[in-house]
Amino acid sequence: FDGIPVGGIDKPDFFIGKATPVIKKCLQQFVESIAWAPKSIWPLRKKEILMLLYHIGYKEVISMMGKPKISHQLHDLFHDQNFHGITIEYICKRLAMSESTLRRKLKSEGTSVLEVKDRARLGLGLHLLQTTRDPIGLIAEKCGYHSPSRFTKRFKGHFGLTPTELRKTKMTD
Repeated sequence: FDGIPVGGIDKPDFFIGKATPVIKKCLQQFVESIAWAPKSIWPLRKKEILMLLYHIGYKEVISMMGKPKISHQLHDLFHDQNFHGITIEYICKRLAMSESTLRRKLKSEGTSVLEVKDRARLGLGLHLLQTTRDPIGLIAEKCGYHSPSRFTKRFKGHFGLTPTELRKTKMTD
């Protein structure tokens, strides 16, 4: 958020605005670059998108500044560990807090460890479906699901369509 002025704005998690062709193109490039770009440049691309949004008139973007929520830190932890070997004890140690504090803070954010894990897994699945040609069974495995059918059921429940239906909407190369 360097270079963006800070004001007394409430801090919602999101804002809604019209997606212009410029924004759509920038987001498409960001999603595509994740497939090949080193993880170290992802924050720079995120900053680029935030700056673009701010400078074309979406001043609300500065409302997302601040210390990351516990759920966001937990989401990143699940991704960093590829959803494997993560116990409550491990999470608490990494976030330097007791289990009761973790649960209390997540409750204040309106979520739980399982909900964050589920969103992280489904988000990764969505990303992989959009950026790879991997079979759905392999994607389900990469997301920590033991069966493609379980992944498909959870995916449809969250996004409203199956992974196969999503793939049919993908633009051709």
